[in-house]
Amino acid sequence: LRMKGSIKGLQQAQAAANQAAAAVTAGGALGRAVRHITARVHRYAVTINPVDTGSWRASQRQTIESDGLTGHVFLQPGATNSRSGVAVSRYAGVWEARRGRYAVYQRTFEEDGQKALDAGGDIVRGALP
Repeated sequence: LRMKGSIKGLQQAQAAANQAAAAVTAGGALGRAVRHITARVHRYAVTINPVDTGSWRASQRQTIESDGLTGHVFLQPGATNSRSGVAVSRYAGVWEARRGRYAVYQRTFEEDGQKALDAGGDIVRGALP
């Protein structure tokens, strides 16, 4: 018994798989999502940061790891208060622990964290077949 047959849509399925694989790389949509989320979280933290001298706000930094898939928002090491000369990291952590309006990172997480992740998810979903 001989049978003849073909698989329909194989090329389209392979193309969709390739598109999905490319989307979840550092050079693809996932990398764009990480950059977007990191920038958004940084911007939010800076915006809600209380200001006296502006040193704390000015010391906020963001970086993307060389893997392109890990972002960080942090205080610049060595940043000092322009008035007192005290390291920003020394007093920012104390104020963060007091909560309320001074809890910059906690507030960023609670107030904008899920929205930032949703926006990143939209970037990735938009690149999928």
